[in-house]
Amino acid sequence: IEIAVFTHQLLLRNGIRHWIDYGSLLGAVRTGELIPWDGDVDFGCHEEDFDKVVALGPEVAAAGHQLDTSDPLVARICFSDVNLQHADIFWWYERDGSMDLRAYPGFDWPGMSEQRSFPRRFVDHLETVKLHGHPMPAPSPAHEFLAEYRFGADYMTPTRGVFDSELVPEVGAE
Repeated sequence: IEIAVFTHQLLLRNGIRHWIDYGSLLGAVRTGELIPWDGDVDFGCHEEDFDKVVALGPEVAAAGHQLDTSDPLVARICFSDVNLQHADIFWWYERDGSMDLRAYPGFDWPGMSEQRSFPRRFVDHLETVKLHGHPMPAPSPAHEFLAEYRFGADYMTPTRGVFDSELVPEVGAE
C-alpha cells in the first residue's frame, strides 16, 4: 500500500498522467483494497513520459526506494533494494484512437491474453477510485473498462486461479 501511494503521489507531484490498472484497479473497484494474492501494484502511463519517470530516480532514492528502468517496457519502483515489493508502470502509446501496450510477444498472464489495447477515451478523463482509502486515478468509466478490456463481464466475481485447486480444496472435498 505504501509503495502504491508513494508512486501515485510521485507521479502526480511531477505532472505525469497515470492511472491504476489490471489487478490493482480490479481490487479497488471490487473491495477498495489490493487483491490479497496480487504481488504488485500496476499503473499505466503514456510512453512519452518515460524520460520524465527516469529523471525521478534521485527523488525515488531519496525516499529510500529504488527505481528500475532497465526494461524499456515497464518501469518498476521497488520498496527498497532488498524488499522487492513494487509498483509497475506500464507504457501505453496512442495509435488511431487506441491505447496500445508496449509489450514483448507472448507477454500475457492468466486472464489477460490479448488485452493489450483499449480506446483512448477511457484515459482522456480519469475517474477516482479508492485503494485502501487513498484516492487513485482510474480509467473512466472503470466498470466498463474492467468488463470490456480487462477481465470480462463477471469481473466482480472472483474465480479460481490456475493454482488455487492445489491450495484450497473444493467445497465438500475431503
